[in-house]
Amino acid sequence: MEHKPPEQHDEEPQIDLHEQEAGPEEAAVVARVPVIYFAEEVVAEMKRHARSDTRQEIAGVLLGEVNYQRNTVLVHASIAAEHTQSSRGNVTFTHDTWAQINAAVDAQYPDQAIVGWYHSHPDFGIFLSNYDTFIHQNFFSAQWQIAYVVDPVRQEEGCFVWENGQLVRVPDLKLYMNASDYHEASEMEQPKLPDPFTAGGDRVPEAYLQTGQKWALGILAVLVAMTLVLQMYALGEVHRLRDEIAGTREAVAAIEADLAGLHSPEGDVAPGEAEMGPDIAAPPAAVLPCDVYEVTPGDTLQAISEEFYGTPDNAQMIALVNDLGEDQQLMPGMELWIPQLPGPEDEADEAVER
Repeated sequence: MEHKPPEQHDEEPQIDLHEQEAGPEEAAVVARVPVIYFAEEVVAEMKRHARSDTRQEIAGVLLGEVNYQRNTVLVHASIAAEHTQSSRGNVTFTHDTWAQINAAVDAQYPDQAIVGWYHSHPDFGIFLSNYDTFIHQNFFSAQWQIAYVVDPVRQEEGCFVWENGQLVRVPDLKLYMNASDYHEASEMEQPKLPDPFTAGGDRVPEAYLQTGQKWALGILAVLVAMTLVLQMYALGEVHRLRDEIAGTREAVAAIEADLAGLHSPEGDVAPGEAEMGPDIAAPPAAVLPCDVYEVTPGDTLQAISEEFYGTPDNAQMIALVNDLGEDQQLMPGMELWIPQLPGPEDEADEAVER
């Protein structure tokens, strides 16, 4: 069966973007596709990072140097992005992500420029979605900045570069063993490159933020706020649901006792009869839409929360709905109620329509 990316790739907000003007040194190569050289160990490291989690997208940035005269980009290193917000369909760099990346650049690669970014498409193939293109246009818009995509499931990879204002895929990847094998000192005078971008750090002056970026950051802030409100509402519903379930269980216990009395000629309940009655509980789905999940060996509440919500933080909510302790050991074959929470992509669509 062929897997396809989630529908959110086709429903990204349409934001009017303004192109950045090319500098005088870039103007000579605007119409040409730069030649990209990757260090072999960098490609291997990105693939290892992608294989570390095939349930959601991972990302990072690429560092290296640019030679405008030879129209080449050398990728010497990569930094894995931490603190991202990820799902199977996209990945978002947060303020903490950029703080981590900037600190790593300053400490380990002070003489290199950020020449692009990389991310994974687990079992989706090699392409740039609407959201990927939005990120690249806003934060990697320089002519020499690139996007590397890897599919760790299908074992595919591809690199995208700018050509006449469009993102195109280069036909193949060029590898080198190390920078010293490639450099020719008489020909490699590197210009001083500015730090090209940041989404939440302190590197780019306010003037670099274009109208499209400001709108995007504003929409992101609104979505985060709406997500927090929805989570608070959902937790309130879970507590209310738990109280209703407790009341329902008491009512069922009383009915079982009455039924046992009807079946006994003297009206007495034989020892153990009450315990043999069915354990009936009102389904949480009657109050809050839920999925049913059957526990498999090795499952934990945190892992189940990660699978359904993309984060382990909702383990407590699952425990409350099912009247379990958050650290309780799960037995294979148990069936759990998993509340269906509204996703931020649903709110994003509503915000765009307004």
